[in-house]
Amino acid sequence: VLYFLGRMALDSEDYEAAEAYSLQLVAEFPQEPAGYTNLALARINLDMTLAAISVLMDARARFPESFAVHYLLGNSYSMEENYQLAKKSLLSALNIDEESRPAKHLLATVHNHLGEWQSSLQLYEDLLLLDENDSQALNNYSYTLAERDMRLNDALEMALKAIELEPENPAFLDTIGWIYYKRNKYEKALHYIEASIRTESENAVVLEHLGDVLIKMDRRVDAMDYYGRALEIDSDNERLLEKIER
Repeated sequence: VLYFLGRMALDSEDYEAAEAYSLQLVAEFPQEPAGYTNLALARINLDMTLAAISVLMDARARFPESFAVHYLLGNSYSMEENYQLAKKSLLSALNIDEESRPAKHLLATVHNHLGEWQSSLQLYEDLLLLDENDSQALNNYSYTLAERDMRLNDALEMALKAIELEPENPAFLDTIGWIYYKRNKYEKALHYIEASIRTESENAVVLEHLGDVLIKMDRRVDAMDYYGRALEIDSDNERLLEKIER
């Protein structure tokens, strides 16, 4: 009963109630891993990621074979930008369930943050081999290639397929725009990245991308406006500060 009350609270986004039910479940039934994972989920959604990590580390010691514990721990470490520990936890999760697509997706993103490009690309290849219509894998694979100026024709093909599957997805719109930017097709880049911002206007990376496109189009005043908006969201971005200074 406590488990289901906690799950219903999570589903209804009443995270304080979910935390309370999960704390009671852990206290009264410490042998149940679901109490720890529900508690971690509640605290993640309450922006208490470090508290979630503490719970999950306790759970990992108690339930070393729990996929959910290792996966959530990897997710929490990733949120804290501790990518080495995130990688370690996600590899442990995949040792338990080697077919988990969410774990593979998250691990690929972690590899990207660590600059481990080949490992990331291999995971996207594996994901698409099993499901060629995995729109997230198509998008992330194409963006990773674009960031490295690799196989831009393949990247564009995958991005177009992702957009066909999810035409309103702001991340996908930004990706295809960024690929066109890398291919020096600035009008097309502008079209897609502006569409992304119309859908989601508070993404610092996309705002910076639009600034980069506008610089190439010799619209420096407009570019500075978007760089400034990006900096308001991501004030510690040294790359962005350098662009504004230049």
